[in-house]
Amino acid sequence: MRNVVRSYVITNAPAILQLVGTITASTTIARMGNATGISRAIYSDPYSAGPDEGNQSRVIDKLNDWYFGKCAYCERFYKLDVEHFRPKGEIRDEDNGLLRAVGYYWLGYEWSNLLPSCISCNRDGGKNSKFPYVAGGNLVTAPVFDAVGNLDRTFCLVEHHLLVGELPALLNPETDINIVSYFAFEVDSDMQGIKIKGIDVNRRGEITANVCKLNRQEIRRDRLQGVVMDFVNSVHNSVAILKITNDDNSFAAQLNLHIRKVYNDCNEPKLSHTLLRKYIVSSLENFEDIVIPFIVPEFQQILLTAFKNYTAI
Repeated sequence: MRNVVRSYVITNAPAILQLVGTITASTTIARMGNATGISRAIYSDPYSAGPDEGNQSRVIDKLNDWYFGKCAYCERFYKLDVEHFRPKGEIRDEDNGLLRAVGYYWLGYEWSNLLPSCISCNRDGGKNSKFPYVAGGNLVTAPVFDAVGNLDRTFCLVEHHLLVGELPALLNPETDINIVSYFAFEVDSDMQGIKIKGIDVNRRGEITANVCKLNRQEIRRDRLQGVVMDFVNSVHNSVAILKITNDDNSFAAQLNLHIRKVYNDCNEPKLSHTLLRKYIVSSLENFEDIVIPFIVPEFQQILLTAFKNYTAI
């Protein structure tokens, strides 16, 4: 998960969400008081991209202006759903217990409530209709209408103070600033993956990881292989060259370049697992805990010193 700044201006929304018919339908659904009238064909806007690509979503296409094809929760490149941050139907807690039989039905077509989520984070035992809260919030249980009886869209914005005041336990990459403060990472005991863990006192990081299944085996392994081992393999290639050339100066320069790439990559939003990348370079301790265990023993201290003394080029 990484922080994302997205425009909620209606003219920047997918075309189907700007239609008068969609806006009118939102009011009709809000008056009905449940999610039965919500159509996936509207909030997803599917289309066929051809035999090689299969069905796609124009809403996902638009979200990709900010998410670059990645899941909002696990930051992997995988088959994406249009996911409702606040569930449109029922609402369940962290353990899948029913909290409310009726959800945020009036937000079914709300642009700011839609996120791209991979099918695993959303459907396969993941978030789905789970939406737990931190104690002390004031829940919003019904829509607000304007003076002429239309759905007041101002109160639908995910950043509106009434919705923020609910104190959702689930983190939102667009409204929760400084996502890095909620998580830490650690190497699996068998060194086959990298685990994410929540560290904040309200358990929001922990709950988000649990609800979205952010420690699924494939994600833990993908973090290791896609981020850590990519760097480790580069270092080991330089080690192999050093053993042939005995050129210490060239080796030192190569290490500096490898470390520079790690710093640069953590600021590249198009890459996967940017949160892990930022975590690794945020302190010498983090670098030592996550990266050094995978370096050949005789070069561990050398690399640690190189990281400590890294000079940006």
